[in-house]
Amino acid sequence: MPLIIPKNLPAYEELQQENVFVMHQERAMSQHIRPLRILILNLMPTKIVTETQLARLLANSPLQVQVTFLQTATHSTTHTAPEHMKAFYKTFDEIKNERFDGILEGFKRPSGAKDQIDQSVAKGILAYVYLTMGDYKNAAKLSQEVIDSKQYTLMNKTEIINSGFASVSIPGWMWAIDLTTSNSPALPTFWGHMDLFTYSYAYAGGEKLIDTELYNSIPASDARKKWFSEYNSKGEQYELTNWWKFYNSKRIMGNREWYDDEVYMRVAEMYLINAEANARENNLPAARVSLKALLDERDADAAAAVAVMNQDALLDMIYFNWRLELWAEGRGLLTMKRYKKSITRCAEDAMLPGSTYSYDDKRLIFNIPEREITNNPNLAE
Repeated sequence: MPLIIPKNLPAYEELQQENVFVMHQERAMSQHIRPLRILILNLMPTKIVTETQLARLLANSPLQVQVTFLQTATHSTTHTAPEHMKAFYKTFDEIKNERFDGILEGFKRPSGAKDQIDQSVAKGILAYVYLTMGDYKNAAKLSQEVIDSKQYTLMNKTEIINSGFASVSIPGWMWAIDLTTSNSPALPTFWGHMDLFTYSYAYAGGEKLIDTELYNSIPASDARKKWFSEYNSKGEQYELTNWWKFYNSKRIMGNREWYDDEVYMRVAEMYLINAEANARENNLPAARVSLKALLDERDADAAAAVAVMNQDALLDMIYFNWRLELWAEGRGLLTMKRYKKSITRCAEDAMLPGSTYSYDDKRLIFNIPEREITNNPNLAE
């Protein structure tokens, strides 16, 4: 994908000569793509050389990136012309009201502000990109860095069942939004479709069910099986419905408080990325460590079995945990594609009940808009 930099920046011409796809702002505006905006504080004395080096690295990303260079207002450079600094650099006062996706090195978001992307979240996003591209070494590296930061902890057995996956305060949540009376859209929310208790679609009869085959494959020893099972006052069991994963803490039928928070990324995903990437690289000891760490708080029997699993068994177990651990969190499609799996819909499905579709089914492919193919010469079929 292209790197967006000023056309008269020295790096622009040099990268073009290297056949690196760069784009100036005027052309980028015609594409209607929202780029990843990165702010770089360049403290190196040889700024033009550093600009080119950084631009070359960023242009190697699968994302469209727009770069803004930052300088300190009180420092005068001795190795770079003042005209260059004035033309291509901004001070903090000039950009303090702008929104960037990354001012990441050394950035610390305010306590509890998990809606902001910090360095760990950025690494998590890029780890996903690398995993999808098949660059397993970098996927393993970045996910391990997030794990080793100890900034987040895996949800324990109590949190798995008793948290309702409803609060940004959960230590295992990396990226999430804190819904309040001022920003909740009420009925048409994720919670409206998932929570049986809060008054909305699920409460009114549109509840979401786990796939029967997946539910039946969950061992009785796995704490997550309780997510989909409940007993009424007569001792009759109700299965498949989302009873204990996403729910309002009051558990009052028809509750009209639509303020439960929404999660975008959890540290559990970093453990699964790390386990999968290492398993695909045949680094089985590292894969076992990450998978076992996840399972220790979910299924002790499965965690113990990890120690003797070969590569195929590990990958199968990791795939199962992608489907179960991240149920209803939006990770199923890309996981299915990475594993080249087919899915058979259960008989209870409202759409295409009982039908089987493959990972490469055309209905699961989002076509690249013709405008992007026309404007980006590096795209090829």
